[in-house]
Amino acid sequence: MKLPLLLFIQAAIAISSPGQRISISSPVHLARWPYENLYKFEVKDVPCSRIVVKADQGEISQYGCELTYHPDSLGYTVFRFYRKTSYGLHLIDTVLIGVRVNELVYPTLGDQTGGQISRANVLAIGGVLLEEFVNDSHAITIHLISYKIIVIHGDSTWSIRNVGIKFCPEALALLQALQPHDKLIIADIEASDSKRTSISVRPAEFTIR
Repeated sequence: MKLPLLLFIQAAIAISSPGQRISISSPVHLARWPYENLYKFEVKDVPCSRIVVKADQGEISQYGCELTYHPDSLGYTVFRFYRKTSYGLHLIDTVLIGVRVNELVYPTLGDQTGGQISRANVLAIGGVLLEEFVNDSHAITIHLISYKIIVIHGDSTWSIRNVGIKFCPEALALLQALQPHDKLIIADIEASDSKRTSISVRPAEFTIR
């Protein structure tokens, strides 16, 4: 659901206002689709027990000063912070949230997320890691359950599902047969962490040099 232009402008003005009373933790003003996003917030001079937060799209759950948000679609939404009063809910302020497709989780071979790689390096690395970039310079490791290894050689394609990080014996046999110009794709990735039982991950594609 896309917000009307007027609402977008109003929300943007509220956010940029120096008098804004809302502080919200990373990811600041950003949500990732299609899975849950976690926030902590603080409202100046108002305890969390007196605050109700609503979103213009998707589902939002509140636990004290913590929010769990599942967006319905890409685009924008507005978090509206209300104070409970004896007369109902009183709007305190709004925060504009941009909803983007998740591009922060990458399968990696060594320090590479794609591109050219040698067969020797693939075999020496010995497995796939899954990293989530929490900002431009820092990544954390995500629990990798299984993934599919796909090798494309000319008109022929082979694939095998690998459980765990390290290459299994069957996967090693497939990778040992890699030749220059072959495509190596890591796809259909199953992953989870303490806050998400399922994580959406885009494939990684490598070319053997």
